[in-house]
Amino acid sequence: MNLRIRVALAAIFSTGLVVLIAGVTLIQLISNNQYAALDRRLTEQTYILEKTLTPEKSRVFFSMPLPSITTGFNPPRHNRKDGFTIPTIKTIDVGIALKVISNNNGVFMETYGFPDLKKSIDSFGFFIHQGEENNWRFLRKELTTSFSQINKKTGTTVEIIKDTGLVMIVASSTNNLENTIQNITNFFFIVGILCSVLAGMIGWYLGGKALIPLYNLIKQTTKIRETSDLSFRVNAKEGPFEINELAHQMNQLLQTIEKETNIREKALLSAQDFAGNAAHELRTPLTSMITNLDILSTNPNLKEKDRIEVIEELYVQQKRLINVLDGLRILAKGELAVEAIFETIDIAEITDSIVSNEIKNNPGSKIELEILPNNYNMKGWPEGIRVMIGNLMNNALTHAKSTNKKQHIKIILNQKDLKTIIISIEDNGPGIEMNKRQSIKERFKTGTTNSPGSGLGLALVDQQAKLHGGKLEIEDSKFGGAKFILFINK
Repeated sequence: MNLRIRVALAAIFSTGLVVLIAGVTLIQLISNNQYAALDRRLTEQTYILEKTLTPEKSRVFFSMPLPSITTGFNPPRHNRKDGFTIPTIKTIDVGIALKVISNNNGVFMETYGFPDLKKSIDSFGFFIHQGEENNWRFLRKELTTSFSQINKKTGTTVEIIKDTGLVMIVASSTNNLENTIQNITNFFFIVGILCSVLAGMIGWYLGGKALIPLYNLIKQTTKIRETSDLSFRVNAKEGPFEINELAHQMNQLLQTIEKETNIREKALLSAQDFAGNAAHELRTPLTSMITNLDILSTNPNLKEKDRIEVIEELYVQQKRLINVLDGLRILAKGELAVEAIFETIDIAEITDSIVSNEIKNNPGSKIELEILPNNYNMKGWPEGIRVMIGNLMNNALTHAKSTNKKQHIKIILNQKDLKTIIISIEDNGPGIEMNKRQSIKERFKTGTTNSPGSGLGLALVDQQAKLHGGKLEIEDSKFGGAKFILFINK
């Protein structure tokens, strides 16, 4: 069931419920009000009868024996033949039935149409009688009379209320009242149905209008599915707040999916690149190692000098293989680096540790480290920072050695501003030609054809510099070689 139908049904049921509650409440109020009005009418009639049936007007009657029944009393007539007087009552309302009885249930008077009470009623007050044809509302009340008397001691007038020994019963049919209430009930039932149907139609129409932004959102998401374009963003500004919030959350989800998809695609490309580079770069040293191993296995009587030379060459080739594999691993990991691997590090401490180790391993070289006073704490990838500085140090030592001069390397750690750290490493090697300073940052590119490196060192440095929001620049050194300058964001 779609949302538009649900809105229409909700409008129908809610309207029907409201009309039902309002109808039941109003009908109950009307019923109570009608019965209260009928009760007031019956009560007023008893007051009128009490004033009419007074001893002054019916003194003769009250002194005579009561007849068994008097009929045809509406209005009563004067009866001269029986020797007593029946008072004339001109105030009985239309629709009111009257009966006056004595304490022993003898009938004093009764009007035409008074309902037949099959059971005698002894209690006073209002009650309902269900007749064969109509229902009746009764009021049973004692008939009293009052007169004034002067108190001889105090001289005040006191009203004396005296019981006449008679009971009057006034009744009215509730047929018209019940018909009125039934008509009102039927009216509310019909109005409720019409209002519910009308509310459903209005709900259907307004629901369609209100759901237009949602339909537009569905069309836009369908476009994403059809085109597989995760960079597409749905409109989150033209609809109501709820639809805009849904669109915003959908855009956030698309952004997350796009990011994760890019990471996976990048991982796949990195894996393919790693496999291709590994196959390309490992073929030559592996072939050379196989050749040297064949020489050792097929020439058991090889001279000791030649054997040592072959083994040393195998060692160099094995070391180069490890360096290539390790470089490719760091490159692949760097391409997939996420913010979660970054932590707070002290780059001055890392630099000092690397330089101290190189000074120990190269006692004949002049290696200087200058750390200017600053705060060198930053967010970074510790392994990437070590690889970056270590590769630059190894590159400087390797090329400075190729000049047959005493190696001279100087490292300076400084801070350009509050956000940028600068690391410069310069050597007294042969330097790098201007037209090669950009190409040597690429993978498997070296400055010279006879370079002992794998061609991954500076590629790793450039990658890590970019990963940390910085860059690598190459200049001429004052020592005659090359000067590498790293700019890293804190």
